[in-house]
Amino acid sequence: MNLSGVVILYNPENLVYENILSYIDEVNYLVVFDNSEIKNNDLIEKLKQLNKVEYVSFDKNKGVSYALNIGAKKAIEKGFKHLLTMDQDNKFKPNFLKTIIDKIETYNIENVGIYAPLQKSNDYQTKEEFKKYCNISNDEIEEVKLVMNSASILNLDVLKEINFYSEDLFVDYVDIDICIKIRLNNYKVIRFNNLVLNHNLGKVVKYNLIFKKGFFNIHSPLRLYYIVRDGLYLSKKYKEIDFFKTIFLPVFKTKLIHLFIIRDSFFKRIKYIIKGYIDYKKGKKGKIEE
Repeated sequence: MNLSGVVILYNPENLVYENILSYIDEVNYLVVFDNSEIKNNDLIEKLKQLNKVEYVSFDKNKGVSYALNIGAKKAIEKGFKHLLTMDQDNKFKPNFLKTIIDKIETYNIENVGIYAPLQKSNDYQTKEEFKKYCNISNDEIEEVKLVMNSASILNLDVLKEINFYSEDLFVDYVDIDICIKIRLNNYKVIRFNNLVLNHNLGKVVKYNLIFKKGFFNIHSPLRLYYIVRDGLYLSKKYKEIDFFKTIFLPVFKTKLIHLFIIRDSFFKRIKYIIKGYIDYKKGKKGKIEE
């Protein structure tokens, strides 16, 4: 498989270079799209020395969907058929990506829009505990509804057919939206359940309530804005699959519960939730206007 890739940077630390080195040998071409508001010049110079890398920056945050579309369109122009999409924080173990590629070529499943490994938080749970907690099948390969964006491999012919990523979505729901579009166009979302990638969820909080214990990742007030605004936008867009009830409402209820558990910046978070609703009603999309 001739594989292209795109990784999105946002105010990255130097360790991102080691993350990229963990998969650079398995890709033929990599777009590094820098959405940073704070440039890491040392990292940029090191990345530019890699002969497979094309560094792209517009000196402002253009959003996740825009960056993915740039990476995809540049790959298509160069004749690639598949695109690896990566977060800056993800790092592969040796031969992890090669194993994914080998499985794609071995199974040779028809009409696949996206392949992905199973992803779990690298905190608190073993692979077995995580699969039991999330009710993950023991099948090695499974057709699923949704996968996370990072470490996925997209069929670029399919992506072009469904008109790429929606740039109305700035950061949240990008992976959910693309999976829905793939499935609504009669293509498959395939997950390899025995290939588990530890995914960095950011700041994680453990909780222990009377009837339940677990952990969750903390979203900033700004992310809550996008979760509410774009979740309501997609609820309207995907009425036929009841996006509001099956995806948005469970997420929103969970985030409200988290507010009362952590209590940090409580009123600021409420303010951004309300602003997200107001901007949805106004039809605002893309980057927040502040």
